Amino acid sequence: MMNRTNIRAACTALAGVLLSFGAMAEPWKYETLTDKMTDAQTRMAYLQSTNSLSLPPPYAGKNYGWIYVRQHPQHGQDVIVRVNKGQILCHIPECQLLFRIDDGKATQITFLPSSSHESNVALARNAKALIAQLIKAKKVMIQVPMFQAGNQVLEFEADKPLEWAAPAPAPKKASGARK
Repeated sequence: MMNRTNIRAACTALAGVLLSFGAMAEPWKYETLTDKMTDAQTRMAYLQSTNSLSLPPPYAGKNYGWIYVRQHPQHGQDVIVRVNKGQILCHIPECQLLFRIDDGKATQITFLPSSSHESNVALARNAKALIAQLIKAKKVMIQVPMFQAGNQVLEFEADKPLEWAAPAPAPKKASGARK
C-alpha cells in the first residue's frame, strides 16, 4: 500500500523523467537527394524548432520552423529558414533576421526572399559565414518578422552541433593541346 510520501516521491520522480525526456534536443537530420535527370546530388541537413509560432488565423495552430543547410549542385551552399504556415516578411531586395547562437550576442543576418516567391521561406545572403557558426552551435534562436504577427522567435536545440564540411573543389579540367 502506497502512502502519501511514496506517492509524492513517485510523482516527483515521474515528473523529473518526463521533463528531462521532453527537454531532449533533437539531432540534425541529414539527407542526400539525387536528381533523376542529371544524377547530381543535393546534400541537406535540417532541424525543426522546439517551439511553435503563435500566429493569428488563417495560420493558427501548430506551426514549426525549420532551418536547412543545403549544398546544391547549381546554387552552392544555402542556409534556409522556413515556417510551416504564415508569411516571413522578407521582401526584395532583402530582410534582417536576428540570430542568437548558443550564449552569444544576438546578431542581424541578411536574408533574401525566395526566388520562387514562397513567402514562408528566406535564404541567408552569406551562407558560408552562418554555416561556420552553426557547426559549433547546440542552441540557435531566430527572430523572424511575421505578417500580422510581429517578431516571432524560433528556438532550435541540437543534441550535438551540425556536422558539415565544405564541398571539395571541382577538379580542374586539363587545358591546352595534346602532346
